Amino acid sequence: MNGFQARDFPPGFQPQQHQNHLQQQLPRPSLSPNNHWLNPMQPNPHPHFNQQQQQPQLNSAWMNQMQQFSSGMSAMGFNPLIQQQLFQDALAMSQPVEAADEPLIVQVLLSAKKKKESYKEALNNLHGRNGHSASLWKDYYLDHKDHIDTWINMCLEKEKSHHRRPPPDAVKREYSPARLPLSAPVASKKRKHSSPSTSATPVPLIGRSTLNSLSVPQPVYNDQMPAPNSELKIPDPPTRSPSPPTRVIPQGRGNKYTEEDRHFFLQFISWRLKQDPSLTRNDLCNMLAEKAPHHSAMSWASHWSNRHDLPDKILAAARGESYVSDEDDDEDDDEPELIRPTKRRPQYRDLTTEDEDEEDEDEDDGQLNKPADDDDDGDDGDDDNEAIHHYTENQMGQKGEPFTEADLYMASKHAAKYNQWLDMSSKDRWESFSEQFQQRSAKSWAEYYRRNEDNILRLRKKLRKEVRKATSSNGTSMNPAMSLNLPSQTLTPH
Repeated sequence: MNGFQARDFPPGFQPQQHQNHLQQQLPRPSLSPNNHWLNPMQPNPHPHFNQQQQQPQLNSAWMNQMQQFSSGMSAMGFNPLIQQQLFQDALAMSQPVEAADEPLIVQVLLSAKKKKESYKEALNNLHGRNGHSASLWKDYYLDHKDHIDTWINMCLEKEKSHHRRPPPDAVKREYSPARLPLSAPVASKKRKHSSPSTSATPVPLIGRSTLNSLSVPQPVYNDQMPAPNSELKIPDPPTRSPSPPTRVIPQGRGNKYTEEDRHFFLQFISWRLKQDPSLTRNDLCNMLAEKAPHHSAMSWASHWSNRHDLPDKILAAARGESYVSDEDDDEDDDEPELIRPTKRRPQYRDLTTEDEDEEDEDEDDGQLNKPADDDDDGDDGDDDNEAIHHYTENQMGQKGEPFTEADLYMASKHAAKYNQWLDMSSKDRWESFSEQFQQRSAKSWAEYYRRNEDNILRLRKKLRKEVRKATSSNGTSMNPAMSLNLPSQTLTPH
């Protein structure tokens, strides 16, 4: 029996009963194959033992180890300090993440995104922050992922836009010069009192501002050219009536326009329109002549026409109308204006002198009693020698087509029907005309007139002269408007 002989047992000893007694008193050890406390079990060769059961070998070393293990477990299991610390740590890490912790999540994830780190690693680094475990941080992020991601993206976009916008001081303003010919002919207007014209001093060329820019002439601006900025600012009207200029410089048949005259002109019309917005352009010119008599009403009207952008805008603002500039879009933007060839050569002013800037205005200063809207029978140069080409309605441009010479002729003919044309408002001028020619609106005709006012008024004057000559040759006296197919009862006799 596993090395034991029958003589080794006392008389009356029963092996089976002794084995059952030992198994009831001793704890059953683990039968794990890695348990070094147990020796391999050997089958029992004794015939009185059950062959399906096994008997462990008990030795003193195994018993000592079991006693030490049991005493160690008892000491640790019943230590109250360790149990309390473990309970407090578990309780502290179980507090849920709240909305007040979102800024910390956004800050950590935003930093991770910039460093190209994973969100998982960033959230693991939050373990223990604000008393929350890493798993609770992850759970909160997953529950509010859309909201937090939107917040992060907004922060990134804000930073990108801030970096894109350079500071104002760092912006280098470079103006692209307009295309101008290197040389332009300089022609002086023929007058009896004019002196021999001197050649204009060439405008010096400015060198390259950068290495990549080309050396081109700088843009040249003068009073006869439109303002570079289309957004003209209306000056505030004065609080009292402005004083007329005291410095008068004679020139030609009249007086020269000075800077004081120009300033007084704008201040006066702003002041008068503030008092009475119903005043017309002709009324204002007459008032200007009364207030500053060194320029006639006709001269003030000519000054207005030569610099019409700002005064027209002041007048439109006083009436509550919208001033239409050259760059504004209207309902007829698809109607490009046809550039008409002219027979007269363009006149270029000498940029070195300002004596000729106001000659067209100053020549009429001596005619103080002449009404501003009356026809001028004076010398118009080569225009009087040119025959008027008459057009029909069928030759006018249609909707969507460019303006033609026929449009200019019909608009001038329409203006020639009215004796007080300059006193009329834009609505009175073109509302009836647009009803007659419905291919364009009244607003489009008004803008076309504004761009071609000088040509239309010149042709209007020639049409009225032509009618007078025709009537005088027949020995009759007829109002020009009656010959232009307008009911005479609506007009003032000329």
